[in-house]
Amino acid sequence: MLVGLTTLDGELLASEKYILGGRVSPDDVLDDLDAALNRLLARVGRFRGDITALGFCTTGVMDVDAGLIYMNHNMGWAEVRLRELAMVRLGLPIVIEMDANAAALGEHWRGAAHGLEHFVYVIVGTGIGAGILLGRRIWRGARGAAGEVGHTVVLPGGPLCGCGKHGCLEALASGLAIQRKATAALKLGRATILESLEGDISAQAVADAARGGDSVARQIMDEAGYYLGLGLSNLVTLLDPQALVLGGGLGWGAFDVLEAPMRRAFDEHLNYWADRKMLLTRAALGEYAGLYGAARAALDLAPGHLQQEVRR
Repeated sequence: MLVGLTTLDGELLASEKYILGGRVSPDDVLDDLDAALNRLLARVGRFRGDITALGFCTTGVMDVDAGLIYMNHNMGWAEVRLRELAMVRLGLPIVIEMDANAAALGEHWRGAAHGLEHFVYVIVGTGIGAGILLGRRIWRGARGAAGEVGHTVVLPGGPLCGCGKHGCLEALASGLAIQRKATAALKLGRATILESLEGDISAQAVADAARGGDSVARQIMDEAGYYLGLGLSNLVTLLDPQALVLGGGLGWGAFDVLEAPMRRAFDEHLNYWADRKMLLTRAALGEYAGLYGAARAALDLAPGHLQQEVRR
């Protein structure tokens, strides 16, 4: 959990990160969040009444308007009315937002996409997803399911994806895909410094090995970067954004390793009318993008005069 307090204009006053551990029931999460808010308020000399609203972003399938989490596999939640529970427990106006959309809002408010009308924030981590801002507003689609770029097929007949299809971008360029390729390379007996690592090999470990010149790791990251660039070029063809901003554990933390093959595939697959000078960059806010975006979403709940004050 990453918790923070921001001012109305987006200055981060204080933040705290802690491990949930086994405390993943909705009641436990809200109890711990309540305690964290009190610690942060005490740290900056503020009071509970100073909080205008609270934004809560998470992964999962949800109805944002209803504040209902249909399913969050990471937390083991199903049919959780998080906004209602949080309002009762915390006594604050609450807004719920999907993680990719919140990160997009954060980068638009205080990060790499500040001032842009149309852009896409792409999370590249364990999976791949996107938050889409068109006309400065989140594009959710007819059923709130827009942005699942990780489940667009970029290699028909390719590796099996967790969604059940073959050749999805997520099955080729995500953290899980990189882990799978590294494990396969070790089983084949390929010479790599990865064999000296104990336990499961993380995608970040593969990225670190690639930085260090390991040829096997470099090949794995090059392939992931290539398919990522291909998928991003399709987003440009479809949406014609002003910018693509990459975040998530790999999109932000391994951008330097992925960038060259990603840009090569991106340029190769863009249509001739596309703007080849468009911004393709790493997120400016790193892991804090979702926190800023949750704050921005919460601020949009504030009374009209506060919103106008912030936007002047």
